[in-house]
Amino acid sequence: MFAMLFAAAALAQGAPAAVAAPALKTEISAPGPERTVLARRLFVAMGAQDSLHSAADAMTKALFDQLADRDDFEKAWRAPAEDAAREAVAAIEPKIMDRWVALWARDLSEADLKAAIAFYESPVAAKINGASAGHQAELKDIIADLEPVIDRDAAARFCQKTTACIWADGI
Repeated sequence: MFAMLFAAAALAQGAPAAVAAPALKTEISAPGPERTVLARRLFVAMGAQDSLHSAADAMTKALFDQLADRDDFEKAWRAPAEDAAREAVAAIEPKIMDRWVALWARDLSEADLKAAIAFYESPVAAKINGASAGHQAELKDIIADLEPVIDRDAAARFCQKTTACIWADGI
């Protein structure tokens, strides 16, 4: 992820690197404008745009974490790289949303889309979505509590699968 950003930064630092725009590999043909309109309405009703935005934030954070771990990346380039990553992720969100909507329009019938919209625009769905949004902060705390356990377990499992961990007894 973000290999091109690192390559561009390497060029800025005087290192040789090749930067080329990648070709898009996926095009989704929606069956028609009616189902696409319904699928977009479902996308909004489900709060999928918020989920997409959260995923985009996570992608940007992943870049920042990668930058923090790179000794060869000049500190002067970190802020412009972070800005570039934020802007690139924000620019791609609508394209992801359009493709996601096209998938729903392609795979769900008009009746299915209308039924799903009726549910997601109902009071019970609003209550579920409200509770789920409130759970996000708690879920982050739960994950933070479990992260050391997961890390330790993953290290132990890695050591069981390899001979790389002579210190595994202490895990």
